Amino acid sequence: MTTSTGVYELQVPLTGTVGDTLPVTWMLTNEMYTDQIRRRIGGNDLADDGNGNLLRPILFKPRQARYLPNGNVLIVNGYNGTTLVRSGNSVVEREFPGEVFELNAHYYTRETTWASATLPSCGVRWIAQNLAARRNCASPARQTGEVSKR
Repeated sequence: MTTSTGVYELQVPLTGTVGDTLPVTWMLTNEMYTDQIRRRIGGNDLADDGNGNLLRPILFKPRQARYLPNGNVLIVNGYNGTTLVRSGNSVVEREFPGEVFELNAHYYTRETTWASATLPSCGVRWIAQNLAARRNCASPARQTGEVSKR
C-alpha cells in the first residue's frame, strides 16, 4: 500500500473480520527514504549543512509499489522538483523528475534495525530516474549501483 507517508505491506487476516488497524510487516517511510536511501543523484552527493542535514532533500511521493518475482519491490516515486548537490567545491541545483527503483525488501522488515547505520548499502538498484522522459517515449536516464548508507 502506498500513502503520503510511505510504502507499507499490511498483514490482512485470511479468516475472521478485519478491524480498524492491521499489522505492518514491511515499510519504507518518507523519512527512511530521505535520511538513508536517497543521498546521491547522478553521481553527486546531495548538499548538506555539514552535520548530515540535507539542504534541499529529494522528497518521497510513492505512487505505486509491487513485489517482483525475485522478492524485491519495484517502487515509483512521483516527486518532481529540484535538489542541491555538491559538485566539486560548489553547490548546484539539479532537477529531479521522478524515479522508478528496485528495493531489496529483506533489509526493511521489522527485524531490521533500519533506523541505525546497520542498513546495507546494496539494498537499492535505481532503475529509471527520469520519469518525464519515459512519459514522452524518450530514453530514460538509467542509473544502477550502490547507495550510500549514511
